[in-house]
Amino acid sequence: MFECALIGRIGARPVLKTRNGINFVSLAVCVEDGGGRAGGAWARVICSGPMAERVAREISRDDRCYIEGKITIRKESHLHGGVRREVLSIAATRCDLIGRIGQRREAQQASAADVDTDATPEGAS
Repeated sequence: MFECALIGRIGARPVLKTRNGINFVSLAVCVEDGGGRAGGAWARVICSGPMAERVAREISRDDRCYIEGKITIRKESHLHGGVRREVLSIAATRCDLIGRIGQRREAQQASAADVDTDATPEGAS
């Protein structure tokens, strides 16, 4: 099996799932090119066990991560038309947060949505 290392941004908030009693998270990662810019190539990364629990708890959409893992090829049927295709994915052995953009963005959106309901205009009683 081939191993790889990559740096990229998380495409969607990780959701912890369980199959056959094993926790896992499936991540869509936009892989960066050598210059640190997102190159438009996407990788499917699977984290399992305790790592999956940590990733689901600590990593958000748009966060920058360093990932190491084993490259796997699996066959799946496309939902529309039943076309079988091979999908390249990475079974992560390491997934570390190296830049927190996503959580900051979520906090900004939440604070913008907060409305101070306790404030009353002057003269109103």
